[in-house]
Amino acid sequence: MVEYADGSVIAQLGTRTCVTPIAQALAYPERIDAGVSSLDFFRIGALSFEQPDFERFPALNLAYAALRSGGAAPATLNAANEVAVAAFLEGRLPFLLITAVIEETLAGLPASTLATLEDVLAAAPARGRERTRSSRVELPRRMNLAITLLAFIVALGVLIVFHEFGHYLIARLFGVKVLRFSIGFGKSLWRVRSGRDRTEWVIAALPLGGYVKMLDEREGPVAPEEVHRAFNRQSVWRRIAIVAGARRRIFCSPSCSTGRFS
Repeated sequence: MVEYADGSVIAQLGTRTCVTPIAQALAYPERIDAGVSSLDFFRIGALSFEQPDFERFPALNLAYAALRSGGAAPATLNAANEVAVAAFLEGRLPFLLITAVIEETLAGLPASTLATLEDVLAAAPARGRERTRSSRVELPRRMNLAITLLAFIVALGVLIVFHEFGHYLIARLFGVKVLRFSIGFGKSLWRVRSGRDRTEWVIAALPLGGYVKMLDEREGPVAPEEVHRAFNRQSVWRRIAIVAGARRRIFCSPSCSTGRFS
């Protein structure tokens, strides 16, 4: 729809398809039969309008801003959109960053007027594409690195949980008292005690391993009534089974030789 200075509005209506504008662009200034069905107003019955939600659709707000700015802004927006969408299709830009790239491109180019058709077809879009390629389209490389690192940490954390849980289950099976089950080393970020033995479950600051700490006379005094539950009092074969509770060891804490295993 186009609103004129006298208050009138002229609408370009048609069946929802990209064929019509493409055919118009190819045949301009003529109109050709593009094979598109006619718009049936009686079948439609009514046209409904709603206020656009610019928070959910920020790109629409950028388009309005470009129109208000005038000059080369609309052509720059279109060129930036082309480059950003191409980067998304090539896997170099997350979908949700397309609008951010366009916004940064518009903000980084000075306002300019369009005096000739050549300005519209070449100069403004060229500046927009160059600015977009040199701006935040490069950001996804850093983001991909961060995402890869985060995925590695998450995957490592999952492996550690399964690994340490193997030690924990075998120890419990043999009646050994488990004092702590820790994912990570260093300062505790989260901890809770649960179960009959009040086992301490911990998530620590350095997620590069983990350990299961068991009751052991070599690490401190043990109450007489719990001596039989100490790791060091178990038979050799039981201790071997507990140590091999997970098929493969990921990282080893300094106290692997006593009642703490990773």
